[in-house]
Amino acid sequence: MKPENRSKHLLSITRSKAKMYEYSVPKNDHIDISDYDPSKLYILTIGLIGDLSFYIIEKNQEKIEEVKENLKFASQFFDAFLQSKLKEGHSDYLKLIGSASYYLCDLQGSASVLLNSLNYYSLDLSCNQLDKAIYSILGNQHIEIVEGQYIPELNNILAIYYRFIQTGDISNLVDHLSALRDRIYWFGTDREILFIDILFAIIFNKRKNSSWVSLPNYSRLDIELWRPIISKNSFIKELWSSQHLLGQQGIYQGKSAVIQMPTSAGKTKSTEIIIRSSFLSCRANLAIIVAPFRALCNEIKNDMINAFEGEENIKVDEFTDVLQIDEMDNLEILLNNEADINTILVSTPEKLYFILKQAPELASKIGLMIYDEGHQFDSGERGVTIMYPEKRTNKKIF
Repeated sequence: MKPENRSKHLLSITRSKAKMYEYSVPKNDHIDISDYDPSKLYILTIGLIGDLSFYIIEKNQEKIEEVKENLKFASQFFDAFLQSKLKEGHSDYLKLIGSASYYLCDLQGSASVLLNSLNYYSLDLSCNQLDKAIYSILGNQHIEIVEGQYIPELNNILAIYYRFIQTGDISNLVDHLSALRDRIYWFGTDREILFIDILFAIIFNKRKNSSWVSLPNYSRLDIELWRPIISKNSFIKELWSSQHLLGQQGIYQGKSAVIQMPTSAGKTKSTEIIIRSSFLSCRANLAIIVAPFRALCNEIKNDMINAFEGEENIKVDEFTDVLQIDEMDNLEILLNNEADINTILVSTPEKLYFILKQAPELASKIGLMIYDEGHQFDSGERGVTIMYPEKRTNKKIF
């Protein structure tokens, strides 16, 4: 099952209609779609999410990759049909199934946006609270199911899942999901059958994307080293697509790279993971983040302080514009630093260059360098100075 040219044309019409509302085009100037019925795509798009959910449950990787690309079509349709206001009364259904579709094709940001537009308290899609269980897992909100035919089963599944989020222990979850799925396949409605498969598939993907599974694999470090970090409430419990890509390319194992990431793609958390991987593997105990502007340095410093809050073996500091006496003392401490204290320094390129001129031996202590907003360093004297320093270190540029 996949969209053909006519289906793609209907999607284009639907998205065009949605854009009319997005840009506040007067209704008299809207495109005429009286000869088209985009709702005919319902069968195809629901079939696509059902197919992908089934293949994820069956672990059919070849089919997963084939259908996942088509599911982006379905995700866009659910979102556009909702915004086009072509049919009122189905908004909650479209938001939930659209959010699930986005998530299953690895577009977590779009999934969150659509899910956040849902009102959980008024959500009732006549499926014995399977809709609320899906909402709970997608939104990472542990709720209690209080009505419907599957109260104990769903509460048990949610309890085990959130235990996994906190501890990494997911034992027996698949057994409970399979038992509920078998029951619904025998006695449930069509919508319940679709929703249990979606719930099952989302949990499978949540496990695959989780920090408990992904970070030890990508960093080649033991899970016990990561356990205290992943258990922190402030640390991410799930990697997004961009962070998976960094792991797949070996960045968390110490490889250097030039990385281009759009806004809200998870750059700050990616930086944190890279730094933590370097510290945990003992590849570095001094990491320097270079940013082009003083205000950005201060923002990065605050982000790092929040990320590493409560970790006594990690120090976050920033070189100021004017070298202070206490900074010279800190520099002396850095030069004689032992491996039990890890340090993150944030600096403008000019200040770092000045510091290295004052204490060239610091260069040999730097285990990791990250250039934030690297495109700011590629022109004129500033670019030459920073991109081709006298003593080069392994660097990563964001």
